[in-house]
Amino acid sequence: MSSLGPFVDTSSGGSAGEAEVTVPAAWLDARATVEIALPLRLRCHACQGGGCDACGRSGVFRLPERAEDRRLELPLPPEACVLRLRDPIEAGEPQLVILSVSVGEATENVRRLSPEPTPARMRLWWWAAAAIAVASAIAVAVS
Repeated sequence: MSSLGPFVDTSSGGSAGEAEVTVPAAWLDARATVEIALPLRLRCHACQGGGCDACGRSGVFRLPERAEDRRLELPLPPEACVLRLRDPIEAGEPQLVILSVSVGEATENVRRLSPEPTPARMRLWWWAAAAIAVASAIAVAVS
């Protein structure tokens, strides 16, 4: 599995494949870390699947057979966008994966790793507990 820290690449050139993922808005808001399972084949960005020299006239880049070798782990950006991931697949083509991140129901190829979402009731409970603790501290200090 590849773990990507700085995940945006602004350079150009080399072979590029395309992938898409949809995540809930709450994941973006939380800047969650996700695991993405790339498909076995990525459409060639240069020819949009029509076939060119970059992809060997096949229109796609074939990724490793093992699913584990096609998994990426990365932090989500704060909003929907297109990420350019340089060399996300070790020792293989494409050199660049253009990942389109959109908002909606999570697609099957993505799962949230962290931070785990906190249910609204639990957050409310924490705020109530904090308020009680503060009120108790003030009452003790005043008396």
